[in-house]
Amino acid sequence: MNALPEFFLHDKHNNVVLTAIDNVELIDASLFLSPDEIIDHIISEFDQNSKDYVVQMTDQDIGMQHHFWGMGIRNVYGMWMEQNPHTDIHSNNHRHPDQLSNYIMTAIRDKIISSEGVGLGISNSLF
Repeated sequence: MNALPEFFLHDKHNNVVLTAIDNVELIDASLFLSPDEIIDHIISEFDQNSKDYVVQMTDQDIGMQHHFWGMGIRNVYGMWMEQNPHTDIHSNNHRHPDQLSNYIMTAIRDKIISSEGVGLGISNSLF
């Protein structure tokens, strides 16, 4: 699988706007990508081998990626930052970074399957 992107945040036009976590209090909440934008961005970074690998992942396989791929998603896209309007680090619901990164990994798999017509019979239910 390809490594996760080396940048931290992108704006809506895919321009790098932050590459280090200096002056975190200066980050504009509008710079954070929504979960759907993260999903699309990650898929756009995948080569075909990465897509082929992800579509073979079961829900259990995705759960096993919590400390690897999931952590990369949480860190790269600033999910632990208080300013992120798409996450709630103090909740125990679907907006908590741990839950949201699992949703994103599952949605990436499901979106690739649906867009490439791969019929693996994997459920689209996430919660």
